[in-house]
Amino acid sequence: MQTHRALLPLALATFVLSLAVACGGDDKKTEVAVPTTSAAQTQAKTALCTELVSLKTAATQVQSLNANSTVDDAKKAQLNLKASWEKVKLAARATQNVKTDDLEAAQVKLDKALDSVPPGATLSSAAAQIQPQAQAVLQAQANVHTASECPN
Repeated sequence: MQTHRALLPLALATFVLSLAVACGGDDKKTEVAVPTTSAAQTQAKTALCTELVSLKTAATQVQSLNANSTVDDAKKAQLNLKASWEKVKLAARATQNVKTDDLEAAQVKLDKALDSVPPGATLSSAAAQIQPQAQAVLQAQANVHTASECPN
């Protein structure tokens, strides 16, 4: 019995010490959660930036139409522009917080200007109407490109 009495204070001290350790405060600091970009968001943004560059190329092709260009050249340029625009729209939908309203409005105006060129016409008369619309698409494309933080 003597041995049990000697071990009792030691057991009690161990118990109290373990409670003190268990109840101690957490020294780790809580970090503020920083929103991260998911892999899917990064991939969508990269796709958008790529498609915006393709759209710029197509719009530049339209803008370069001149008096020596044929209506067939204009129609090809228009088809390229429409295809590029569709890809930009799809990529923009997959990317969060990208506004393409101004770009879409400029694209629609340019498309109408290209549609208004009669089949047998020369582009010298239509170039004055097409070029400012193509410039508006290029400006709107540049705005979306910058707002999307695409690399230059």
